[in-house]
Parts: sequence; C-alpha cells; structure tokens
Amino acid sequence: MAATQHSQEHETLLETNEQLVSTTDLSGVITYSNEAFCRIAEFSQDELLGQHHNIVRHDSMPKAAFADMWAHLKNGQAWRGIVKNRTKSGGFYWVDAYVTPIYDNGEMVGYQSVRVKPKREWVNVADKAYKKLRKAEKSGRRQLLPRFDALRYVIVFGALIAPLLAKTFAVEGALSWILNLLPLAGLMLFKQELVDTPRQLKHLRTVYDSISRLIYSGQGQFSIADFHIKLLSARIRTVLGRMTDSAKPLLSLSDSLSATTNEVSQALEQQTRDIRQVRVASEEVELTANEVSTSTHEAHELIDDTLNTCLLAKETIDKTHANLEQLSLQAEQATQATFQLSEQAQNVSQMMEEIGGIAEQTNLLALNAAIEAARAGEQGRGFAVVSDEVRALSGRTANATVQIKDSIGTMLETIEKWQKDIIENREQTNACGEVAQESAKRLSDVEAMMHSMDNLMKVVEDASMKQRRLSEDVNLHIQSIASAAEKNLTATQSVNQHSHELRNQVNEFYHLAQRFEEKQ
Repeated sequence: MAATQHSQEHETLLETNEQLVSTTDLSGVITYSNEAFCRIAEFSQDELLGQHHNIVRHDSMPKAAFADMWAHLKNGQAWRGIVKNRTKSGGFYWVDAYVTPIYDNGEMVGYQSVRVKPKREWVNVADKAYKKLRKAEKSGRRQLLPRFDALRYVIVFGALIAPLLAKTFAVEGALSWILNLLPLAGLMLFKQELVDTPRQLKHLRTVYDSISRLIYSGQGQFSIADFHIKLLSARIRTVLGRMTDSAKPLLSLSDSLSATTNEVSQALEQQTRDIRQVRVASEEVELTANEVSTSTHEAHELIDDTLNTCLLAKETIDKTHANLEQLSLQAEQATQATFQLSEQAQNVSQMMEEIGGIAEQTNLLALNAAIEAARAGEQGRGFAVVSDEVRALSGRTANATVQIKDSIGTMLETIEKWQKDIIENREQTNACGEVAQESAKRLSDVEAMMHSMDNLMKVVEDASMKQRRLSEDVNLHIQSIASAAEKNLTATQSVNQHSHELRNQVNEFYHLAQRFEEKQ
C-alpha cells in the first residue's frame, strides 16, 4: 500500500545550479532557510523557522541513514549523502546533501546543510539501497551493510592450502587441477587490493606528485592517497582563507554602509518630521488664506453696502439741504410778513391814538354841551341827554381805544418775539443748511474714499484669491514632497535593513572558514 502511495507522489526536480541551504541548532531545530529551500519544500520561512528539520523527512528514508548522519555530526565530522525529502503537498524531491557542524569560537553551536541536485544514477543506487535498508530494519537485523572480509580470508586460506592437500592426499586427475588452480581464484577475491588500488594510486601519482609527499605522508604506497587528501584539505583551507581575507574589507564596508544608512535614515526621519510640520503650517496658511479670502469678500460686500448707504444718505442730505433752503426762504418771507404786520399794527396803534384823541375831544365837547344844557334849563334837557350819551359813548370809545392799544402793544410784543424766533430759526436753518452742505461734501469725500476702498478691496480680494490658489499649490507640492519623503524614508529603511542583512551575510561569510572546521 505504501509503495503504491509513493508511486503516485509528484517528484520536484531541482535546477542544476540550485542550492538548498538551511541551518539548525544542536537539536535539529531550523534557524535559517533560504528561498530555494522554501520554494522546493513548499513551506514559508515562518512555517519552517522553529520547526524540527524532520518536517521535510520522507517516510521512505531508512532510519539508519539519519543515524549515520547524526553519528558523524555529533562527532564533529561532516556527512554527505543522497536524501529523499517530502514537500508540503505530499510530493518528494531528491538532494545531494552535505551537512557540516557550525562552530563559534571553537564551540559547536549547530549544523548547516547545503543540498544540490544529485546525479540520476546516484538517485537510482540510493533508492535501491534504501529499500534494502528498510527491509533489513523491518526484519530486525542490526547488521544492515554486508561485510565480506572474514569470508574472503577464509576462502583465500582454503584456496592456498588446496594444492598442499592435493599433494598430501595424492589427489590426481581433474580434481588435482582444480585444487591447484584454487589459489588463483582466491587471489581474484583480492583484485581490488592487488590490482585496482595500485592502479588508482598510480593514476593519482601521475596526476600530481611532489617531493613534499615525503614530508607530509611518508614513503608508503598509501602515502600517495594520503598526500592527495591533505593537498585537497590545504586547497580548501586556502580557499576559505582567501574568503576570510576578502570578507574583511567587505565587513568594514558593510559596517560603514550600515552606519551611513542609519545616519541617512535618521536624517530622513528628521526631514519627514520637518516636512510634516511644514505641511501642517501650510495647511494652516491655506486655511488662513481661505479665511482672509472669505473675509475680504465679505468686506468687499460690506463696502459695497456702505457705499450704497452713503449714496442714499447723500441723497437724503441733499434733499434735506434743499428743504432747509426752502424753509430758510419761507422763514425770510415770514420775517418780512412780520415786519409788515408790525408796521400795520403800529399804524393801527397810531390811528387808535388819534381815535383816543378824538374821543377825549368828544368827551370835552359833550361836557361843554352838558354844561351849556344845564345853563339852558328845561330847554336844554334833551340836549343834555344827548350830551350825556355822547360823553358816555366817548368814554366807552376811550376805554375801547385803550384796550385796543394795549392789545396792539401786546400784539407788537408777540410779533417782535415772533420776529426774533423766526430770525433765530432762519439762522439755525441756514446753519443746518451749511451743516447739511458740509455733510454732503464730506459724504462725497466718503463716497470717493469708499470707491477707492472698493477698488483696493478688489485688488486685495484678487491678491487673496491668488494667495489662496498659491497656498493650495504649495500645499499640494508639500504633500507631494511629504509623500516622496515618506517613500524615501521607507526606501532608506529598506536599504538600512538590507545593509544590516548584508552585514550579517558578510559576517557569516567572514566566519565561514571557522564553521567548516572538522574534528580531527
């Protein structure tokens, strides 16, 4: 059932130059995974970080393979092997894994694994080997890998003594030939040691050999292989040394870059704060400009209303002035009429004085007539009666004349007072007319000033509108600058973050040689 499930799984193939990199702590918990590892395994970094590395372990991998890996790693040695891992969706992928311990100040702190695309023939061999290992694990056998050394030596020993046995027991015929040829068959079991290994060592010596081999590895046959191994180790050490030496200036540059980006980031943050303050001030200026524009427009309308009111007031004052002039003219005419009336009253008074004089004379004449009638006696009685009546009428006339004279005197006093009042009213009317005329003149000046103010307010209103539009444009530009500053700050923060990441990578690169150390 499991085989069927595996056959239906989808295999993900790595690119030729693709490297899957991850690091773990000493217990196998993932502390880092690169993008290629996440993509192939179909996990995100958040899903991988903090998880045990067996999250990608495929159930078809034998336990012995990982036991062998952990045995080497815990002993401070590197391990290499073909590994089948699983993806998040249930598929699988094969990798050629190289796992090494990570050292920090000489102390093992974790492990790092670099996995590449394996050759297909290696995958086929590993798949068959792992199937055999799984069967061995299921059967409970502890000896998972076959060992033939003891059996080979037994066979060779038997083959070598076979001719002796043939001679001892006097074996003849075909069996004797077979027993005599058995030593050759036994030697064939050691073909690898007797033929293949010397041929490979000769090839290595042909490829590269040096007198230094005598110093590093001695003169033995296997000194050639040992010298090549040490030569390869020296080459790796040299490469790592060059990497460390090259990383030193990069580390210094990354520190400078990190410090510079920090300074730029701080400067941009301060610039952003300043721009925000300028933006707030610009918005306040724009708001103030709007208020000034509104107030200017309202003031313009108020000036127009005031100008119209001044025009109406001037028109009213002009009418008042005309009415006052008419009133002054009428007062002048009334004054003339009072003078005429006073003159007529004086004439009447003079006539009444004459009437009074006539009445006195009539009274004297009546008195004389009465005296004469008295002298005449009975004959003059009728005349006396008439004389009495005439004297009485004369007295009444005199009294009436006195009363009329008094009335005319009172009338003259009233007319004189009336004249004074009319004159005063005329003078006041003239004064009011002059004041009205002066007011009209001043209103004309005010009207001219209001026209000037109206023209000035139009200019101010136009200027305030231009200022308003300019403030809006400035605010828009400040907003654009603020947006650009925000983007620059974000970009700088990103650069700052990348510079820190670069520094960490350079630092990682710098300490790479130490982390590739192996326990000898």
